[in-house]
Amino acid sequence: MADIFASSFSTVYATGDPGAPFPHQHSGTTINSVSVSLDEFGFRQGRTVDDQLLLVYDDVTSWLDSGCVVDVVLFDFSKAFDVVCHTILIDKLRHIGVGGRLLDWISDFLTDRTMRVVAASWGLNFNPNKCVVIRCQRGSVDWTAVGSLQNYHLDNSDLSLADNHRDLGILVDNTLKFHAHIRATVNKAAGLANNLLKSTLCRSSDFMVTILKSHIRPILEFGSTVWNIGYLGDLRLLESVQRRWTKQP
Repeated sequence: MADIFASSFSTVYATGDPGAPFPHQHSGTTINSVSVSLDEFGFRQGRTVDDQLLLVYDDVTSWLDSGCVVDVVLFDFSKAFDVVCHTILIDKLRHIGVGGRLLDWISDFLTDRTMRVVAASWGLNFNPNKCVVIRCQRGSVDWTAVGSLQNYHLDNSDLSLADNHRDLGILVDNTLKFHAHIRATVNKAAGLANNLLKSTLCRSSDFMVTILKSHIRPILEFGSTVWNIGYLGDLRLLESVQRRWTKQP
């Protein structure tokens, strides 16, 4: 038996009033007079990406520990930016004080660009080509005893199985060991470190520490409460970026 799990999504709200607050300007469980579920994490004060992922994958690991096979279904939207009403966006920017040449530049950028809004629900359409299934399991599974594999369909399209995929910025793999995520993170941070070393001349300790803390460490530490499960090889990879940086004369 395969337990099916679909990750949570942030609901996008739209309003035609340029004076209405942006989604993050709210308190309690109401956004623009719309009731919000307690399970909602998007635009909620005190709720972070780490919190969302920890809650989700704590459930996943619990099911795995009980011997289940868990399918994590990740959905993605098609052209999310193009469903934003550009006129409302410009009005909101003007209302909060953005004007002059900057507003003209933004308006020119948005002119003649494709826009589509699902008027019935103010919702967004899913893109089946971006939606994947990550099938997590511990060890080998005797499918003859468990039953047939579960297949998933969206808009008459089959969702593909993936060994790993990004979930809220974290590269999640079907083993939940996060080795691929750590390698990708180290490569990104090391590339940025090399570019910074090539483009700067100052090598004072204060400058180097400031650059490390403000540019490199945030990349290395993003979501660390989720993916840091203590593999020494992964920790050495992460530390290699800082060691190379601190060795600069």
